[in-house]
Amino acid sequence: MNELLGVVRAEFLRARNFDYIRAAQALGVSDRNIILRHMLPNAGDKP
Repeated sequence: MNELLGVVRAEFLRARNFDYIRAAQALGVSDRNIILRHMLPNAGDKP
């Protein structure tokens, strides 16, 4: 469980600098929606 949380946290920290996240923030999308619709679904994907 701790490993999963570490992976999710690391992905969140990495994803917050992605262009599409910054664009959503600039458009006024709430943090909740950004997390639920973009960051969380992508947190489990491995490149």
